[in-house]
Amino acid sequence: RAFLFQEAPLSLVACERTEVLVLKRALLDMLFGEDLPKVFMRSRLLSLLAGHKTFSRLHEEQRAEIASTCRVIVLQPDEEFFQEDLCFVTVLHGSVETWAMDAGPSPEVRCYSGAAKSSFGEEYLVDRNKPWTVRMRATHATTSVQLAVWHRKDLDSVIHFDNLDFALEEGDTY
Repeated sequence: RAFLFQEAPLSLVACERTEVLVLKRALLDMLFGEDLPKVFMRSRLLSLLAGHKTFSRLHEEQRAEIASTCRVIVLQPDEEFFQEDLCFVTVLHGSVETWAMDAGPSPEVRCYSGAAKSSFGEEYLVDRNKPWTVRMRATHATTSVQLAVWHRKDLDSVIHFDNLDFALEEGDTY
């Protein structure tokens, strides 16, 4: 996390007997070279998907395909991002305020953070026939915000059914 988001390294305290494997930056650079940031980002995305209530029900290979279809967006404080045809968004770092574009004259503003309650759009994920247009604004919580966004057409390229929740219930994932 510190590497991906240019944060200060963390100190961890073990609650019980723990074995730790320390990999030095030089070794990681030697193993992955310039692909190291991509490797870390892929690992972060796979971890988020594995812990998500819907994606965790898919096979690991399917989550890997889904992770490969996301787009990472970087926003500066107060920068806005407007997007149509999204299915799912997760905040990787920082926090955003969101509001639906079709919510009338005084839309409900919600806040999402990479630290807690980081994903939104689940209802558009499970039923991808529902249109969703959302506007997001980065807050001042960090110097930048990173979002992983999944567009409908990108998810449709790897998930071949209209109603994800129904397919999961039926056990028919492809």
